[in-house]
Amino acid sequence: AWLSDIHLNFVSHQKIEEFSREVEKSGAEVALISGDISEAPYLRNHLNTLAEIIKFPIYFVLGNHDFYRSSIDRTLDLAKNISSNSANLVWITAEDIVKLSDETVLLGHESWNDGRIGDFENSPYTPADFFMIEDFMGLKKDEKLKLMQSLAERAADHFKLNLPKACHAAKNVILLTHVPPFRKACWYNGKISDDDHQPYFASKIAGDTIREIMREFPAHNLTIYCGHTHGGGEAQILHNIKVYTAQAEYEKPSIQRIDGIK
Repeated sequence: AWLSDIHLNFVSHQKIEEFSREVEKSGAEVALISGDISEAPYLRNHLNTLAEIIKFPIYFVLGNHDFYRSSIDRTLDLAKNISSNSANLVWITAEDIVKLSDETVLLGHESWNDGRIGDFENSPYTPADFFMIEDFMGLKKDEKLKLMQSLAERAADHFKLNLPKACHAAKNVILLTHVPPFRKACWYNGKISDDDHQPYFASKIAGDTIREIMREFPAHNLTIYCGHTHGGGEAQILHNIKVYTAQAEYEKPSIQRIDGIK
């Protein structure tokens, strides 16, 4: 069961329990969460509530909202701590690859929008990240861009190291990330986002890295699950790269898809 942008900080504890039961009864064998689970102060509580009710493994990456009201490093440490103290919560960023079956492996990383797609300089859009994540507070525009790009580069480095490993391990690879790695995967209101939003919606360096690697493995299939834009859609990037972007609405956590694992 793929979940994304569930923003549990906007719903009641009762609703979180109801949603968890829905996932538990979905017939899925694993849950994949592509970020924006909650906000940093509530993340442990919300993930633990999911894990108490959902009995199968829950693999997750964080989204930008999960860092809200905290700093990047403190939140990453928190994710690691939550994962290491749980029997069925796995922060996939801290793993190289995870074998889901003989033919399918999973890897993942948060990633970050890197301002390299669209018109960063002239965009009138200001994301809440700049006011809600400590690392961005008080930075000038060029410093914000530099930080965004360094965070995106962490993800690209992770994929450069682990995506070839994944392809050597199995024919089918699932990549879980929060930020869409391609312009064509940045859906909003049924269409591709404009140049004002793309700098904050996509990670070019992650996409370039992924594309380059998958060209070397033409017989393998990569499925990417991402979120962030709240606009749902599918994009075929190469014959062997398919991207699903989550449709999401605040206060309405939902299951995006249930796919069988080959």
